[in-house]
Amino acid sequence: MRRGVLTLAVVMAAACGTSSPAERPDGPPQPIGVAPPDAEISPEGSPLELAPAPQPLFEASGVRRVQSALAARGIETPATGRYDGRTQQSMLEFQRREGLAATGMPDLLTLERLGLDAKELYR
Repeated sequence: MRRGVLTLAVVMAAACGTSSPAERPDGPPQPIGVAPPDAEISPEGSPLELAPAPQPLFEASGVRRVQSALAARGIETPATGRYDGRTQQSMLEFQRREGLAATGMPDLLTLERLGLDAKELYR
């Protein structure tokens, strides 16, 4: 019986075109997002095609309003107009204090708890 199971596994692997990592001529699989050593590099020097940078959700004035609302609730947040790491940490602190999902991002419920109208902030 064991020989039959082993034979079936070998036949299935051959039919699927798979082999064990030891039998692969190119070695173990690469982690996602890492180009294999022999990958062709684009003229820009990148082996991967990257998506364009995401657009900000708020204008700088909207970010300042979020930062001011956090500061008004006792969470030290400089009003830089940029949603930087310090602002994200302040947002996390506020969300945890309020028992909200601690994502560090200004979701609708968090903005409501800050006393802000999302429609006025989002583009």
